[in-house]
Amino acid sequence: MKAIIIEGVLKFKDNFKEFNGTVGLQYATDQQWYDWGFREYVVPIYTNLQKLGEVFYDSISDTITYPIIDKTQLELDSEFAERKIFLIRKFENDTDNLIREIVGERANEYEIAEQEAIIFKAAGYPENDVPDSVSSDAIASGRTNIEACDLILTIATNWRAIQTALRTNRLLSKANTKNALTVGELNTIEISWETFLIYIKQQIIQ
Repeated sequence: MKAIIIEGVLKFKDNFKEFNGTVGLQYATDQQWYDWGFREYVVPIYTNLQKLGEVFYDSISDTITYPIIDKTQLELDSEFAERKIFLIRKFENDTDNLIREIVGERANEYEIAEQEAIIFKAAGYPENDVPDSVSSDAIASGRTNIEACDLILTIATNWRAIQTALRTNRLLSKANTKNALTVGELNTIEISWETFLIYIKQQIIQ
């Protein structure tokens, strides 16, 4: 980690600490860093129950001291509550993103195609009365009207199952998150959700 003291404030060059905003520093050489007064400092390891206290810089010895202190119960409770809110929003956003990825703004179009295919199949696939949704798919894909109809229905059935699974797992994950009592439980819930998303994406028929 590269660090520098600017007007008495310790600033770090990385993705989450304050920095002075100079353009192009990400491309600087090690020598340039040293020329600018930056030094390499080792940040001590601390657990999720701890945090770094106020950093002390000794200009005479050019050393930085990082006191490690325990987080208060209030801080831990606040972080736990924030993590719950984050996960609940994640479940919602992941669901919306997946639906957007697969369906986009074409939900109404797919519903019409599904209904027309249902009627067409129920009528015995009449050659003289082919719905537009079926015929357009057949022409575009080089399939027969019957093949196009059956594929539309297969995809629709598959998507309905995915919608049900998404809703079931999303609601369950949210409920489990709200009832969780430990960070370990939240980690397990998140891993389970991520595993489910991978599985559900593999079930999608393109």
